[in-house]
Amino acid sequence: MKALKSLIRHGVNLSNPEEVQRFLNEVNWSHGTKNIVVDSYNDFLEMKGFPLKLKAYRREHNLPFIPSEEEINQLISACSRKIAVFLMLLKETGVRPIEAWRLKFTDIDINTSTVKVKAAKYSRSRILKVSQQTLNNLLSLKQRYKTVNGFYSHENAMTFIEGFRTYY
Repeated sequence: MKALKSLIRHGVNLSNPEEVQRFLNEVNWSHGTKNIVVDSYNDFLEMKGFPLKLKAYRREHNLPFIPSEEEINQLISACSRKIAVFLMLLKETGVRPIEAWRLKFTDIDINTSTVKVKAAKYSRSRILKVSQQTLNNLLSLKQRYKTVNGFYSHENAMTFIEGFRTYY
């Protein structure tokens, strides 16, 4: 539905498959985005009883952007304390944002400078070493918050993580 609304916002006539195809050939969108639009539009055509279907685009596989350590450190230093600690944990351990979100103070072992991470998706729970600086920063949150993330609900977690994906 969102894809079809996007076509309409761009002034494309949904009743004209040739116009939709022409627009998709000219617009500067990734092939993955174009495929989402093609799938939605093909569903629309099927619903309206049109026999025609647009063909999918061949996906391009580009290398991901990987920031330098200096760029990551600049990002961390520009964030609020809580977000900075969150990002430091991600940087040092490579855990998923939801795994970092679920971290509790009881998962932090001061003696071994480790954190116990509960698995998300298809990974496994694990114990990971963190630097003394990250450990101290995590523990500094304990004075202000009851949990490492400072929030409680799953909805807050999803909002936080979605914002993290969008802006960082």
